[in-house]
Amino acid sequence: MRIWPLPAASAGAENPDLAASSAGPRPSASRQVGRSRLHWSRAAPRRVGINRFVGGPDCSRANPLTPERPSLKPGGTRREFGPLHSYACNFLRESLPALAEVFCHAPSRRRRYGDPESVLKTDIRLYEVGDPAHVHHVRFRDPAGSVRQGVWSDDGIEFGGRVYDPANVDVLAPTDPSKIVCVGLNYADHADEEDMEVPDRPLLFLKPPNTVAGHGDTIALPEGKDTVEHEVELGIIVGEQARNVDEADAMEVVAGYTCANDVSNRDDQYVEQNWVRGKAFDGSCPLGPVVATPDEVPEDASVELRVNGETRQSSSIEEFIFSVPEIVAEITQYMTLEPGDVVITGTPAGVGPLADGDSVEVEVEGIGVLEHDVERLD
Repeated sequence: MRIWPLPAASAGAENPDLAASSAGPRPSASRQVGRSRLHWSRAAPRRVGINRFVGGPDCSRANPLTPERPSLKPGGTRREFGPLHSYACNFLRESLPALAEVFCHAPSRRRRYGDPESVLKTDIRLYEVGDPAHVHHVRFRDPAGSVRQGVWSDDGIEFGGRVYDPANVDVLAPTDPSKIVCVGLNYADHADEEDMEVPDRPLLFLKPPNTVAGHGDTIALPEGKDTVEHEVELGIIVGEQARNVDEADAMEVVAGYTCANDVSNRDDQYVEQNWVRGKAFDGSCPLGPVVATPDEVPEDASVELRVNGETRQSSSIEEFIFSVPEIVAEITQYMTLEPGDVVITGTPAGVGPLADGDSVEVEVEGIGVLEHDVERLD
């Protein structure tokens, strides 16, 4: 399963306007309590979260079975990749003229699979240049019932040359993940309010796919439970298959960010070890409303949650104990992250109860506001 797939295109003549360029140095990834940052892997240009596996001599067919791709060392220059370069140039010229670079990069895979020119199946990632406007990708169901991937702009939701009024479509969760990996106690103030020690490595647990909910959904609280609480979180959307990723390369597998609410049933969470009843009930992980590319989210982005207009949680991702690269590197030591998987990165202090009829707003600076309601069925 890919997110934002490119339409099929055939190989064509190379575009002379696409020239090799240099990438700036990558910031080092380091942990500092209260000052962990996202450590963007490239300063410019702005990433557009679109990718696709292409393979074979003519680069004309999708092949999700071999996600290895050529690499570009930090600070190095892009290389020409023959048919792949022709394919990409032709696609850009005919379909997306605003996209002006093709950037192939995966240093960890180069070490594993050797010279880039020996790799026929390649994942290409497109970058947009020259346009300062933010790109927010949205997954939605149009009035005809078809699920689409569009761009949410000030004018509405754009797809296929049409602009839809958001009020006339169903905004869906931005991805359909195989799993959601969650980080606990990633803010020191939340660890303090829970009367727990700050962990010396990321505390990990899972939410299964049944927990996913979308923008505008109504979340049913578990029956017979007295304390169900909200937790605002930054969500990471995984852009490619990832296993044993080095911390220095971790941002290469991040497609973008979204808003998340880790709705938690404390009645059961506090009396069980695996947190299945506490964290994995249906609809307990609202996501959305869009996916923002990484550089749209400031390194000190604010995170806020409001219930019925009242601010309950307010902090910044600058307060992370473990940074995004540290989290991705730790997770991929133990499991494979697949394209479209989600990692939610922990919540700050201020968690509180949800009640029947509550309206919740989850906001992350640079992404937008995820809205959902709450109902109690018992």
